[in-house]
Amino acid sequence: MAKKIGKLGNLVTFRTSDKRILNYQDYQREIPARWAVHERIGKKPQAEFLGVGQEQITFTIELDATLGVKPWKIMHKMRKATARGNVYQLVIGKHRVGRRKWYIAKMSEMHNITLNKGEILKATVELVLEEYL
Repeated sequence: MAKKIGKLGNLVTFRTSDKRILNYQDYQREIPARWAVHERIGKKPQAEFLGVGQEQITFTIELDATLGVKPWKIMHKMRKATARGNVYQLVIGKHRVGRRKWYIAKMSEMHNITLNKGEILKATVELVLEEYL
């Protein structure tokens, strides 16, 4: 029985089962604070909180054909989504990440193992998501 871990809209569903493993790793979320610093004559600068900045999430996805996924097909979908500027909800477990949707700000791919005739056996994709405001 498949265990659903999460999903990035309809682009990719992270799940594990006896026949297929598609999961993310090295998940990192950044929530920046925005501050202005005002110079003052004869005194230390005065800091003023302006609000929260645009959030960013980075993670990697191992695409391994021996684990039941099709690396080339999944990477192609991700490339198209990046090029089109699609936005998605990110869900981990049963929890929606953030209040807004996310877009792929950057996609990096590495072909770890390529067989003869160019078939990709294993690849690693790194996604950088940014909050869609």
